[in-house]
Amino acid sequence: MKRRSDFGVQRPGAARWLAARLSIALAVLIVTGCTAGFVYQRLDSLAAWYVGSYVTLTDAQEERFRQGVRGVVAWHRETQLPRYLEYLQQLSAASDTPFDASWLAGRYDHAMSMLDDLLVFAVPPVVEAFRGLDERQLSELRANLEEENEELWEEYAGESADERRERRLRSALKSLRRFVGPLSGEQEALVSARLEGLADVSGQWIERRRHWQNRFLGLMSRPQPGPAFAAAVTDLLRRPDQFDDGEYAGRVADNRAIIEAMLADLSRDFTDRQRRHLQREFHDMATGLRKLAEPAQAFGAADEQ
Repeated sequence: MKRRSDFGVQRPGAARWLAARLSIALAVLIVTGCTAGFVYQRLDSLAAWYVGSYVTLTDAQEERFRQGVRGVVAWHRETQLPRYLEYLQQLSAASDTPFDASWLAGRYDHAMSMLDDLLVFAVPPVVEAFRGLDERQLSELRANLEEENEELWEEYAGESADERRERRLRSALKSLRRFVGPLSGEQEALVSARLEGLADVSGQWIERRRHWQNRFLGLMSRPQPGPAFAAAVTDLLRRPDQFDDGEYAGRVADNRAIIEAMLADLSRDFTDRQRRHLQREFHDMATGLRKLAEPAQAFGAADEQ
């Protein structure tokens, strides 16, 4: 069951399994191509297929899950896509001039607040579908999550420190080239130098995944009637960092500050061509959002988009 991890997402809670996977799927659609509408209107089926790779659902559980996802997607289209579009427009307007590190921090916080809003809405209907997991299903889920943890350990934390640094640099340069185009030698050197200052939290990150997963599985094994159960799961999903020790939290915060300062310094040296490239990226993402927001993309619309 080999999967790629959410590498580079240093925000605590990258393993917020159930609702977070739905959230990520919705976010990915923003930057996909012409098939985005086709995928968006079938997200209930795709999400059920993805979750099914972790735990085998009964027909009744799968149907409840699909219904929950349909409600989330309808709400998301009507209320959240306009917010994302406004956010991209703000980023595009700001790309004419160098970024400030504090401004980038604010944009990051705003993006995370929109993710939290999605989690708050998505958790209750989706969790209802999983309230009745039996012991066999919980064992299957636990085994598959641990298999993924072991794969992540081998792929990332199991590497040498030098290999992890090289991988971080390749990933950062690839992302930057996507958004601004080719980088100069000086720009690449700046990125390399700043990434050298990042604290290596790979091992701690995987261990906190396990701790969070154990908490999640504990809740799922003792479901309670009424809204209290959904509230407890929502709190776990929204605040995965509530169990972090001070050392780990400090390292993550320091890493984030290093990245924000690096991006701010890079932006001062962007060429006109790089700024135009960045604006095109934001424009293309906004175009994808507008297509997803069209009424014709609603569930039940014709398949041909």
